[in-house]
Amino acid sequence: MPLSIGAGAALSLSILLSGCCLEMTRPRPRDLVQAECKSNLKALYTAQREYFSERDEYLSDAQKIGFEPQRGNRYAYFLGSVGFMQLRNTEQLTAPPGTDAIVKIGIDSVKNINVSNSEAQAGIPLGLFRDLGVHGQCPSCSFIGACSGNLDDDPVMDVWSISTEGRMMPDGTAVAPGIPYNEVDDITR
Repeated sequence: MPLSIGAGAALSLSILLSGCCLEMTRPRPRDLVQAECKSNLKALYTAQREYFSERDEYLSDAQKIGFEPQRGNRYAYFLGSVGFMQLRNTEQLTAPPGTDAIVKIGIDSVKNINVSNSEAQAGIPLGLFRDLGVHGQCPSCSFIGACSGNLDDDPVMDVWSISTEGRMMPDGTAVAPGIPYNEVDDITR
């Protein structure tokens, strides 16, 4: 004998199940914060690829390639390991006179006071930090960029990287060009 349920019970079951599924797909708060870094790294990748398509080279200069994350950023962004960091503690976002390039973009300290730019930089694994920037002779060159920020109150940073070339990570993970990779997960450590 087939089991039948009334319309009211079916509606209640439908509402209950949809709430369950919504809960499973709803982003967790850390995912929302990490989304800032991942979307900005994708924007950095796109800016680098567009610059390369016009000039056959990559640059570690945020201004020249047109990369500028929105204010309020919780992560610092690194286009290289050596060079000027744009501080985001005032309204002025350009490099001071005599500065060659903006290679790093600091955390917006007006809105985010729980981590300093030096802590964000120190949180990048040394091997990745050494690899940041342009590698090789262009046009046969590549680029690696990164972001680093603190999602909680511990000293561990959340660090992501992106590259214009495919990479094999130390854990054996293959990462395609233009895909952000979580080098250090602040929440699980």
